[in-house]
Amino acid sequence: MINVAIVGYGNLGRGVKRALKNSADLQLTAVFTRRPEQLKKEITEVPVLRTDKFSLAKDKG
Repeated sequence: MINVAIVGYGNLGRGVKRALKNSADLQLTAVFTRRPEQLKKEITEVPVLRTDKFSLAKDKG
């Protein structure tokens, strides 16, 4: 299983999220955005984090 994080949740980020649902070997693990407060209501299946937390998450593998 390959873990995938989306950085930015505009048109492209939404499309990637939909495409990941059709792939058996890819798994969405987080969404990074500048506006996490608004998206936490829309995205409930994975953590929604601020983009400034991105460098901390990449070290977790």
